[in-house]
Amino acid sequence: MYYHPSLFETFANCCPSPVRRYFLYPETSDRTLEDLDAYYRANPPLIVTKDKDSISVKRPQKFVEMEEDDMKKVTHERESPVLAEHKQEL
Repeated sequence: MYYHPSLFETFANCCPSPVRRYFLYPETSDRTLEDLDAYYRANPPLIVTKDKDSISVKRPQKFVEMEEDDMKKVTHERESPVLAEHKQEL
């Protein structure tokens, strides 16, 4: 039996590595693992050059805001009632 590669496989095998990286992989510098996890959970497009968040060199603002919200939740959860009373006395 002869295997017929798909168009995508042909493209992936014929194109040099830098071309594949530019079109298929998002920018990962200045990103946290949580940012990448949120990006991939949002079902990103296959060709990343159309997505602003994936080609941006700076960290996208939505990821910065998500991290700030998470930090607020964590600090609020860690705050005990005793500390809250102590802060009110000061």
